[in-house]
Formats: sequence, structure tokens, C-alpha cells
Amino acid sequence: MNPAIISALISTSSGDLRRAITYLQSAARLSGATNPPTPINAGDIQEIAGVVPDAVVQKFAQTLGVEVSLNGSGDEDVEMADAASSTTTTTLRGFDLIRETVRSLIREGYSASQILTQVRSFVFHTPS
Repeated sequence: MNPAIISALISTSSGDLRRAITYLQSAARLSGATNPPTPINAGDIQEIAGVVPDAVVQKFAQTLGVEVSLNGSGDEDVEMADAASSTTTTTLRGFDLIRETVRSLIREGYSASQILTQVRSFVFHTPS
């Protein structure tokens, strides 16, 4: 199993083995429902757990000015419409960029409280 999946299971289940098993079983069931079965990835676990994908949180933190180094885990295909790379918004900076990124997060349907919780956790666990 990919180490990113194990890390996602640990972080989303908060160390609760029963919850981690449930997430993994759900992911396996969804994976097996496609023909051919698709491999499970960390994003699947996060989606099943109802958390915002790490790549989205990192992109948002980066928009807020937090220095972020994407870790190359392979799960960096951000589903959030990337406000910073849009051709119409490439000149956005500061508040306008943040506002456009927040609008994008709203359109994607992410929970504001979940995003703030994860950004806070990300910021306080990021090495300075």
C-alpha cells in the first residue's frame, strides 16, 4: 500500500483504527465498483472521510501567504479551480486573489469550518 494512503488513513481517522478500517473498506468498495478497478489513493480516503484534500488546503494556505512546499506525493491534482492560474485572474494579488480562491472553494462545496480547521493544523505543523 502506498505510504500516502496510510498517512491519509492515520490523519483522517485521528488514530482510530476502527474508523481507518471503515474508510479503507469504503474506498476498496468504491474502487472495485469500476471496471477495471481503479487504485485507491489518498484523495479517495480524504473524500470518504469528508475532509478537504491536502493539496487544496496547501493551495489555499499558499494563497494566504503561508510558505508551502508541495511534497510530491503524487496526489497534487487539485480539484479546486485554481484562481491563481486562470487566464483572467493572473493579475490578481492580495485580497482579490484570496477572494477569488474562496469563491472557488465555495463553488467546489468545501466546508468553510473544515478548511479553516485544516489550514490551522497545516500552519502549526509546518516546519518554519
